[in-house]
Amino acid sequence: MAPFSHSERLSRLHRACPSVFLDNQFFKERCKYAIFALKIKEKVRNLVVFLGLFGVMCIWGCKTSKNVATPKIDEQVMSEKNKLKREWVLKTIEGNEVGNKMLLTLNNKPYINLTENLKGFGGCNTIGGGELETKGDKISFEKIFSTRKACMGDAGKIETIFLDILNQTKHYKTEGHFLMLLDENGKKLATLIAIDWD
Repeated sequence: MAPFSHSERLSRLHRACPSVFLDNQFFKERCKYAIFALKIKEKVRNLVVFLGLFGVMCIWGCKTSKNVATPKIDEQVMSEKNKLKREWVLKTIEGNEVGNKMLLTLNNKPYINLTENLKGFGGCNTIGGGELETKGDKISFEKIFSTRKACMGDAGKIETIFLDILNQTKHYKTEGHFLMLLDENGKKLATLIAIDWD
């Protein structure tokens, strides 16, 4: 014979108490306590079931929220952009041996400061530009301007080469303390070195 459920036991106890124990005070009190205990058990059981279901729903909800696609900032791109925010001095001009020899003779070498808007020195004149525009490995120096001081000798020649390199630059690559400027086809135009390298 299958055991009675809580509700069935409670129902049977309710029916039995008034008729069986009505004339006996001791048994009547025991009966009341038994009914009370069964009611408490029923409430505790319902609470356990509720908490169990609530826990399952919470776990399911957490797993579902992890699967929801959330926009993420590309950390690598941000890291690359932060690497750019330094002062860079022209070190070598790609494929220009004469230009590199002239560069070695200059006391004040060309540089660009990319910490905010483009600014720097061309070799003779101060240079500047608008807000630095980068996307992935792409970079643009299209809004360059410079002062109009007359430049003679190697300084003037290097400045012309440097400004031409900046105008041709469409991509960049960083390796440690070095910045490589590349044209639209990925060909290296020049290498610069960070002014604050250790």
